[in-house]
Amino acid sequence: MIRLSCVLLFTYLVGTQSGTPTEPPLQRAVTDYQDGAAGFPFLLNNIAKRYEFPIGIELRPDALGIAASVQLKQGVVADVLEAVVRQMPGYKWDERSGVVNVMPADTQGSLLEVTIAHFQFEHRRLDRVPEAVVAVPEVKAWLDRNGVTQRRVINLLGSPDAIAKAQEDQPQVSADLANVTLREALNRVVKNTPLHRWQVTLYGARGKDLGIELQ
Repeated sequence: MIRLSCVLLFTYLVGTQSGTPTEPPLQRAVTDYQDGAAGFPFLLNNIAKRYEFPIGIELRPDALGIAASVQLKQGVVADVLEAVVRQMPGYKWDERSGVVNVMPADTQGSLLEVTIAHFQFEHRRLDRVPEAVVAVPEVKAWLDRNGVTQRRVINLLGSPDAIAKAQEDQPQVSADLANVTLREALNRVVKNTPLHRWQVTLYGARGKDLGIELQ
């Protein structure tokens, strides 16, 4: 059984400014594309938001903190992605059921390749989804086996009231999936809800800290 649902606490509009694309996002024409965002995650996120496609990003410490930029005179969206990933030694990208995935070229032993018997949670705010992920028995076993600890991202920008309001306005996401890898599960979540990005990052000096983000 596969079930994905999203209960929205705000009005979510798609394509109201640029219109609904008639061609696949990765084949849309691009002219004079430039972005000097500070780092690979920002470059990838900006591309996905601009051309309205879901993306999943798996990063290891070697891809963090490296300055990068992209310029493309003419081509298609796939060319922009290729230009970014070429600057990430040891990384690749592909499209899986409508979700662009950027990942290390060698994913053997990766947390994202762990097979999950049952991935289920109900009416979770976005900032609470990572807790549901690390609570999955197969994920928890991988973390324990590899000595990896989840680190929560704490928003320190804005007043406590503004932060609380932003949390209240987040969509609530539910998922019920069986026999999927963690990568497949996150892909389905961002594809079937108003989210557009997931990112799983190993960081720290030895790559033993885990960050999970959904937007």
